[in-house]
Amino acid sequence: MENINLLWWHWAIVGSLLLTLDVLLINVYYIIWFGIGALTVAILLVFFPELSMAAQIASFGIFALIFLGLWIFFLRPQRSRRLIEEAKRELPGCVGIVVRFNDGQGLMRLQRPIGGRDLWNFVSQQPLHPGEKVVADNVGDDAVVVAKEKE
Repeated sequence: MENINLLWWHWAIVGSLLLTLDVLLINVYYIIWFGIGALTVAILLVFFPELSMAAQIASFGIFALIFLGLWIFFLRPQRSRRLIEEAKRELPGCVGIVVRFNDGQGLMRLQRPIGGRDLWNFVSQQPLHPGEKVVADNVGDDAVVVAKEKE
């Protein structure tokens, strides 16, 4: 039986398809790392075309896990901090509509997205009902908006 190896362009196609899938799923930011892992194996095969299939698959798994780990432990927390900083700057004064509210906590939809999001969690001392307009008053460190009813 002949030993089957994938060529570099096979891995490039797989990587490109995974990147495209991530974009089509509205940037879930998990599939992208497997796509980048596959593209890394494609580059590796350009320099080492004699790699066995087992080495290719192992390399793909290792690269994908490394990139995914970097995202989870380093890049995503930085992105969250930037989102909170942007929210603290831009959210106060924004008008939103209450989507749901229960026991002082709720979800509101903003008229314009902030940080790529139009749905934000909020807390309020006042009883609110879905459909009511609220104004974002300030933002806490955990990106929860304190809202007050629009006057």
